[in-house]
Amino acid sequence: MQWIPNRLLASLVRKKLRRHLRSEPGSIDTVEAELRNMRGLAPAPATETLNDFASHALRRSDSKAYFKALERAHRVVIREQPKPALRSYRANGFHVEHDIRNTAEWSTYIRGDHDRGVQYWIGHYLNEGDTAIDVGANVGIFTLQMARSVTSAGRVLAFEPHPLSISALRRNLALNHMTDEVEVHELALGETDCDMTITVPGTNQGSATLRQRASNPENGINVPVRNFSHWIRQYGDPSAKIIKIDVEGFELSVLKGMAQYLEREAPVLLIELTPRDRIEETREALDLLNDLGFGLRRIIDEPPYALPMPESLPKQMDILCMKPAY
Repeated sequence: MQWIPNRLLASLVRKKLRRHLRSEPGSIDTVEAELRNMRGLAPAPATETLNDFASHALRRSDSKAYFKALERAHRVVIREQPKPALRSYRANGFHVEHDIRNTAEWSTYIRGDHDRGVQYWIGHYLNEGDTAIDVGANVGIFTLQMARSVTSAGRVLAFEPHPLSISALRRNLALNHMTDEVEVHELALGETDCDMTITVPGTNQGSATLRQRASNPENGINVPVRNFSHWIRQYGDPSAKIIKIDVEGFELSVLKGMAQYLEREAPVLLIELTPRDRIEETREALDLLNDLGFGLRRIIDEPPYALPMPESLPKQMDILCMKPAY
């Protein structure tokens, strides 16, 4: 029999599995069971996912490539589902319930982690009794980790404007008995106090993004936006140890609204940047951080977990920002 490269085998498995899942939607449970079984988390499925030459050969020759072929096909099909794909499971020591059509939640459920580098820096810097701020908390993947780190002696301020994400965030906090440690604020942060429209592209709730102000949005939800430097005064300007910002392209506006606070304080900033078609805005955000005295490094998901900033901006990256005192 002629030898077939693993790359070609993986492509064959991925394409055939994708067709199979679309024609037999019920088989997605078997695929998930096999993926999680390969991670040692679930009993082996009763039947093999694909009983053909390509899948047998790839499974035998390169189990890692087989896993990736399965997960890539699964990801494409699951995000096409018209209804929420809710899964209740344990992740990073927490009991969570997620709609895995969302990218971050899918990665946590299937792969066992999401943004490992960001998780590392949260664990590295946060201690019992600290204050942490999660801007764009979504369903609470990082909020839960923050709450565990600061314990009941500290506090977490979680900002999330989207109603569906707020509901999921509160549910996950309740499942883990962390409602006392986390204050959920149902609003977005930006440069000025106003109302803006938040929309969700496709079915990925985690990619909800703020658009230009609109009084009668057709495909979005009006949400309150507040300037953080003004808003935080009601709390006595607490000194936050870490601020995580993940706002899908709205980073510059959030940072402008935080500028006064960041001039006085020296938190560690963990920021997801999404340059894509907004390169100039991203460079302006980086210049603002430099002007505020922050040193910048790119976060990666393996040791040493941070590297110098790249000369050319990728479509998406996480950055670690620290003032010299750190």
